[in-house]
Parts: sequence; structure tokens; C-alpha cells
Amino acid sequence: MTPKACPVVRLVLLVGLVGILSPCVAAAREVPATVKIAFYNIRSGMGQMPLPGHPIPFAATTNCSDLTAPLNAWGIGLVQEQLMASVGSDPRTIALGLAEAWKCGSPENVRTALGWRVRTSERNGVALVARYGFAGPEEWEQLDTSLNVNPVDTMWVLRVPVCLDAICSGSIVVFVSHWLGTGVDPAAVYERQSRATIAFMAGAAAAGASVLVGDLNVWEGAVPVCEQVPIPAGLQTLRDAGYVDAWPLLHGSAEGFTGMLNRTNCGQPSGYAWKRIDYTWSPRGFLPSSIARFGVVPVGDAAPSDHYGLVTEFPLPAPPSVPDSTAPTVTLLSPVDGLTITGGAVSIAVAATDDIGVTRVEILEDGLIAHTLLSGQTTVSCPTLGTRDGTHTVVARAFDAAGNVGLSETHRVYVQTSSGPLSPSGSGEIVLYARNASVIAGNWQVTADPSAAGGARLWNPDASVPKIQVPLATPANYVELQFDAEALRPYRLWVRGRAERDSWANDSVYAQFSGSVDAAGAPALRIGTTAATWLGIEECSGCGLSGWGWQDNGYGAGILGPVVYFVTTGRQTIRLQQREDGISLDQIVLSPALYLTRAPGASKADTLILPESASATTSPDILLAADGVSVMSGAWRRIADASAAGGVSIGTADLGAAKITAPLMSPDSYVELSFAAEAGREYHVWMRGRAANDSWANDSVYVQFSGTVDASGAPVARIGSTAAHVVNLEECSGCGLAGWGWQDNGYGAGVLGSSIRFAASGLQTIRIQTREDGFRFDQIVLSPGRFLTTAPGPAKYDATILRP
Repeated sequence: MTPKACPVVRLVLLVGLVGILSPCVAAAREVPATVKIAFYNIRSGMGQMPLPGHPIPFAATTNCSDLTAPLNAWGIGLVQEQLMASVGSDPRTIALGLAEAWKCGSPENVRTALGWRVRTSERNGVALVARYGFAGPEEWEQLDTSLNVNPVDTMWVLRVPVCLDAICSGSIVVFVSHWLGTGVDPAAVYERQSRATIAFMAGAAAAGASVLVGDLNVWEGAVPVCEQVPIPAGLQTLRDAGYVDAWPLLHGSAEGFTGMLNRTNCGQPSGYAWKRIDYTWSPRGFLPSSIARFGVVPVGDAAPSDHYGLVTEFPLPAPPSVPDSTAPTVTLLSPVDGLTITGGAVSIAVAATDDIGVTRVEILEDGLIAHTLLSGQTTVSCPTLGTRDGTHTVVARAFDAAGNVGLSETHRVYVQTSSGPLSPSGSGEIVLYARNASVIAGNWQVTADPSAAGGARLWNPDASVPKIQVPLATPANYVELQFDAEALRPYRLWVRGRAERDSWANDSVYAQFSGSVDAAGAPALRIGTTAATWLGIEECSGCGLSGWGWQDNGYGAGILGPVVYFVTTGRQTIRLQQREDGISLDQIVLSPALYLTRAPGASKADTLILPESASATTSPDILLAADGVSVMSGAWRRIADASAAGGVSIGTADLGAAKITAPLMSPDSYVELSFAAEAGREYHVWMRGRAANDSWANDSVYVQFSGTVDASGAPVARIGSTAAHVVNLEECSGCGLAGWGWQDNGYGAGVLGSSIRFAASGLQTIRIQTREDGFRFDQIVLSPGRFLTTAPGPAKYDATILRP
């Protein structure tokens, strides 16, 4: 589609991402020198009841529409009146962030009351309403609530670029958040939520013009008030990351309380707000000129909410500068790779550099963020790494202000304490951590668990589904792990698992293998067949279950199951598919010696964590995830998507643009990812993608590489050329599309594309450039073996999440 000619075509295309402005707009009026961003915890529109002795204008009810029953504050128009007076009447106020935006106070009701143009979706009450429109898609980041009393009460950060005026001649990125920490260590929860918020905001901070507003629920103070002790956790972390708190910047020590209203015997005088929990933050390079509260009423009177709102004024953002696309480099100085220790603290040291500056370095232990180094820190002592027997991984991840990320090499540390379990190293034992599954399909998921190996378990939640009586050739719910084994050597299979509610109805799985055989060498228990061996955690009928327990594929007290053989030496795959849901797994052992006749640990209340096999943590396959994009240009955007790997996909909006009929040497819209590959090795490329509206007109991209060659060594499909591979999600003309699907660079049912080869070993770049808009992807695989001739998942309705 060719847009109508008008002076702002480029801006119209940008705004068209969300379809909120017409293709041409009359000449823009003069833009004010400042803009305002507001925030309000709207409390569902219910309002806050007065203290005794004050007038009662509305009822404490959720009703705002049934005129035959008592109405709340929204129902009598009090909330709308306050919003119009404080926010809606000022054309400089371009955005209103919301918390607790439910029911009467929903984003759509607020948008309608203000007469503004657009609103975002809502996640557990977090949302944003904008006067003029959005300059791009909304994105979401879920915060960690796993340690809270109610972990399913989720907390979020929203990101959306907001238009400055009616023609969207510029924009400002606004973040809206709601934090909550409860349980035994709320401060730790708030710190996690603060660091996750900072990481989510990092890219926007580089441009300077961004704002965070929200109800953070943390507050600073010297003494307890209203039986609550101040918890300032996370606030200093924001400051250390370069963000400025607007209220003290502009009002010094003036209290600026925003909550909580009309609490008996709370506040001075009683009923007055007594803590500052609603905030406006911005980067040091983009400071506010004013901030004021709204929704303020005489102490004790009925109020439109139990919070006061905030309106913060900022200078008009400067035009964006040339984006920084250079990632930092980071080296892990210690511990050295392969370090063996017998306990104690481990010193971790890094060296990180960037062409502009490193904002922070994260230390990942066993794949989880364990430490964050700010303000030039280079070392940290880890007191717990040396207390957990087994093989542990340490990786450093460096960020710059533009959100570019650099990764160090992975170092492994082997821990064997004097009181720890017998080490299986050197005997051919295979110990797999379930959390490192290379394929996770269907309902299976990785969930944090400090009692599990590596701090996480694989979990198939209990959905009360009946037991699957026969193994399936193509199951919907399964996981796969890879390992190296020896041909025709007998292995005893053990798993450590636990059943939800310690129920015998939640305690079993089927196991299959890629290359297993029986004692005579005939194929047995193979993936893709209906033959399998099953493992149940309860040892016998009536034996009972209690927490973690080890079991093999035999059933009955003291009964061992059949051993497993493999036809060839080398890489094998184990598939665990659903037999009963409600089971969790953390360790899988294939033992040719040490545990051939005895279990690694107890069948109930087990606490044994074995060291993971080194070969189980490596794979020749190259897996690239959308959140690893290093360069993003033009119309490509990060898109929050709960169905995508890591909750993030990368894609373009469907603007109805015509197909680009040939790859471009210098495209406007593309993304790039980096990876290491081997020279001369044959790889097959697969991409998991989906098309907007499941339309064949939105389902393809061009793929190029920095150093690819053909079989004779001549350059092919290179970045900077007009040659490329095409990945087309619809497998053939008329095959159709449905949700996520895997495809390679071949076209036609069952047709494989050409292999990928590289001229030199080392760092390579893959570029994905637009062929048809409305396309998004979340995973790319370059496989020299396992997926050389087989797709990682189906072409339609795929739920396969691969893991490195």
C-alpha cells in the first residue's frame, strides 16, 4: 500500500503501527515547549470513604452503573471530575499512567471520560492512556513475585512511546509500573523488581527522553508509621542506575506523601496521606521542571482514591541522536574455567569496556542473575556458590545505556564438599539437570525452586487430566535433553521427581530415546514410536510420597527396571512425555556403574544434588533467541508475547505494505544477531515465526549472513549484497498458517532448503530483513546434526521452546 502524499509520510508510517492516526493530517499547530506525564492509582474507581463525621457522598461498592443501587465514586462522577480538572483540561498532559485500573476505573472508561485517543491493554491493573496516540507498540515485562505470599498476584512494567502532538511529530517513551513485595523478605523482592525494571528501561535511557511513573509501594522514612516500617528497597538502585526522583529534585525535603488516605489513627492529622509511594523517575539527561499532586482533598473527606495522583512536567524532548549499536565486551577474569573447590566463598572478577560506557554488569550463576555490579564495580564475593555440590556455570553480561548486551565466555566451577555426595565423575555416569532441557513443549515449564538441582525444576502443572494409558508417537507435552553415551553399554535410568500434593496421581512420566536398543541390538523405546518405559516416583502401591524422591523404571519396593542400551557411541536424546500431569523433575541419571544396582538417593524427602555431567551442558546446535538481537533498525520492534520464548518476539506491524521483491544491499528495516560457528561445517537454518492474522501476505523474511559460502567456497547470501535465503512460513501454496510454526529456507511440503556453511570459524552475524511486513519470530536454530533434516517443531500450532 502506498501512503497518500503529505509532509509527514514518515511519521504517519510510524504511527500506523497501531492504526491510530489518519494517513494525512492538516498542518500541525504549534507544539508547547513542555509536556506533562501523569500517574494515578485509580483504585478501580471505587473512591476512598471519609473518616467518621465527614460527609458521605458515595458508597463503598464496586457499583458504578446500576442507578437503582448505591453508587461508588466513579458512579457519581467524582473520579472523572478530578481527572478532567487535573489532567484532561491541560493539552500539555499527553499521558496518564494507571494502577489498579480495573472495573469502573478501567483504561477504556478512563480514556472515554477524558476524550483521549488511545489506551494500552491492562495487566493486573497497570495501563496507560494517551491524549494523541502511540508512536509504536506497547511492550510488557513481568516482575518477579515468586517469593511473595501470593506469587500469582503478578506485577508488571509497561513500555510505550507516546506521541507529543496530534501528528506525532515526536514521541517520549513512558514506562508504567506497579511493584509489590511481601513474605519473609519483601526488601529482596523489591530489589529484584527494581533491577528488572532498570534492565527493561535501559534502551530508552540512552535516548534520554523517557519517564517511569508508578506505584512502587516502597517509601523512605526514619520511623514506623501506622504500624508499617519504611522499606526503601530498590530506590537507591534506581539512583545508582542514573535515574532521578522528581519530587525531591524539585521540592527538596517537602514530604509529598501520596498514600494512604483516611486510615484511622494514621497520618498527621489523622486521615492524611503518610507515605510517598507514587513516583516519577527520569534519566539524568532528561530532568523535570515541575511536579504536583492532584486528587488532594481536605483531610478526612471522601476522595476519588486512597492515593494522590502526580503530574510531572518535562521539557520537549530533543530529536533522537544516532543510535548506539555497539555492544560492550566483557571478560570473566575469575573464577577460571574448570576450577575445582571443596567449599567456601568464590571470588568473581570481570573486566568490561564499551565505546561509550558500561552501565552495569550482571553475574549469572547457573543461568540465574545472582549479582549486579554498578558504578564501576569489578569484583564480587559469592558466599553460596561453594556450598552447593556439583558443576556450576558462571557468566558475565555487560550492558550499555542503549541496551546493547555483551556476554562473556562460560566458566564452569566444580564443587565437592567434604560432606557432599559421592562424585560420579570418571565412571561414565550421566547426570542431567532437567532445567537445561533443550526442548520444552506443551504444558511443561521451568520454574525456580531452591530445593532443585541448579535452582529450578521442570514442571508439568496439574490440570486434572486423566492418565495417558499408552505412550504417544507425537505427544503435545514433552521435554528433551541431550547427552553422550557409549554403544551397547547397559545404563540404569533414574529420575528425581516430586508429585503435586504428594499425590500418586501426579507422579509418573514416559521415557523414550533417539538411539536406544535392547540387549540384542534391536530398536527399543524409540522417540516417534508408541513404545516407552515409564517411571513413577511412588515406589509401590501404598508406599506413599513425600517431597523429592528417586526412582527408576521398575515398579515395586526393591524392584529394578530394565536397563537401556544405545546402538552407537555419541550424542543421544531422551524424551520425557506426559503420563500423568502434576509432576516435577530436577535430575535424570543414566548410570553404567555407580548407580547400576542402587538409587542415587532416597525415595522420599530426598535432598541429594549430584554434579551435572559436563557433556550434558553442551550442544553443537546454535540457538538464537529474539531477546538476543544486537541490532534493530527501521520498523522492527520488540513485542511482548507470553507464547514466545522468554516472553519476547521481534517483528514488524502489518501496515499493508507491498512485498519487497528482492533483498536489499542496504535495507531500512532489519535485525541482526551474532553467534559463533565452525568453518566448513554444514548447518541447517530453522526459524520459528508467525504471521499477522495467519495471512500468507505476512509470512516471509530475507536471511543473510556475514561469512557464508557455498559448497565450493564462493560467497553466498552475504550481508551487503542482493542475495539472500527466503524463509517462508507457509510450507506450500494453500498449506495455510496457524499460530507459531517452524520453517527453513526451503519452499514446498517436505522440501528442505540449502545448507549453510561459513568460510571461517568464529563470530558470525545473521541479518533478517523485511520481505513482507506483519512477520515476527522468537527462535532461530542453525543445526549441524539434530535438526539437519528434521524441524525442531511443527509448521502450525507450535509450542516448542528450545533451550541452549
